[in-house]
Amino acid sequence: MKKHYESEALQLRVNDQRLSSLVKRPGSGVKKYISQSTKDWIVNVTNDNDICLTKSSLKIREGSSQIIECTATGFPDLYVTWRLKNGTILKKSHQSTLSSVKGNGTRLVNLPLELSKIRSDQHGSVYVCEAGLNSTVPHKKATEEVMLEVTMYPNINVSNSVIYTDLGVEEKFNIFVTGYPTPTLKCNDLPVGDGHLLSEKIQGGIWVYPVVFSQITPQHLHEYLCIANNSLGSVIRKLEITVAPAPPIILSSNSSEYADYYLLHWKTTSRAPLKNVTVTVSEVSTNTESGSGPMVPRSPTLFERVFNLEDDKIDPKSTLIKNVTMQSSNPTNSKQIWHHLTNLSSDTRHDISLSVCNAYACTKSSSLKGRPGGLPGRFTFKTPEFDGSNNINPVLLQRSPKDILSFDDETNTMSNGNY
Repeated sequence: MKKHYESEALQLRVNDQRLSSLVKRPGSGVKKYISQSTKDWIVNVTNDNDICLTKSSLKIREGSSQIIECTATGFPDLYVTWRLKNGTILKKSHQSTLSSVKGNGTRLVNLPLELSKIRSDQHGSVYVCEAGLNSTVPHKKATEEVMLEVTMYPNINVSNSVIYTDLGVEEKFNIFVTGYPTPTLKCNDLPVGDGHLLSEKIQGGIWVYPVVFSQITPQHLHEYLCIANNSLGSVIRKLEITVAPAPPIILSSNSSEYADYYLLHWKTTSRAPLKNVTVTVSEVSTNTESGSGPMVPRSPTLFERVFNLEDDKIDPKSTLIKNVTMQSSNPTNSKQIWHHLTNLSSDTRHDISLSVCNAYACTKSSSLKGRPGGLPGRFTFKTPEFDGSNNINPVLLQRSPKDILSFDDETNTMSNGNY
């Protein structure tokens, strides 16, 4: 009986650059060498009884796409499969993927695999190209492996890009840096301590750099620049240290169930004690039609109300202040504040802007939610038309704003986790 021989060859390419190749021929010894080309490396195996497993690493930037190609030859009936190391099949060759058939019947198959929008969590994934013969003759499959090394741009994170502090106090915060290869961090004029590895959940790790000011002085109150750099590039993050309060942000809803009343809810951040807030209200009637029908523009009614925010001067019947704590129960410099806004006009649109002051400076509201096309820094809400029973009960106005929370849509806001 005539002995049957088969031949297999496997080649792995990326962007038409050969990563590795594997050739199997019966009856020869084993030979391994490194090619002279700096872009390829080759492993030749010529022992029919051995399985050669070669590994290579492929660097791919996070978010990019890549095509890796596997080329194999064999006889009599060759197939090629892409799979993950865990066995999950990704792609199989079909008759249409056959590139050519040589005169001796040896077939050549080229099977590309597209890796789209690479994620950081794919780092370390091993893709296996496997070539075998649909033959009754015993043979060993040829395999090649490529391991993904996902690189990531550097990134800088801080809990807040603006540090709201006070003069004469110690100030501490952390800067977090990620990226792969692990980036370096440089900051101008910031007392940044040595970084230490906080977590290895992602490649390159999460590095934390402590910043400590032993005592804040006026010279510390300015902007700072931090730069993180690795082989992919650099990222710049601006930080600011200030004693001014944060721009106030209104949290309450855009409507009121009362025709003459609104429960104002807002927040700010200030380590220095707050002094007061000025609430500016512009009222525009929603009934702008004259008796003859055409629209008649109305001049808005403008008024201001000042609420004291100093601890010993707060009117508990008009203002409520709560310090915000973190999940760890540690206090923060953030505060949430409520006020009674009374004697409002019914069936009216109200535009509100705030200016909050502490011992050093005042800060106006910036981009607040409101009606589309509204003025920057203004928040809009509407009172309903008076129906004879929807004015606020005067008794409630003698109590703290917290006693009205259950009567206002504010309850929904808190239950949704915005409180």
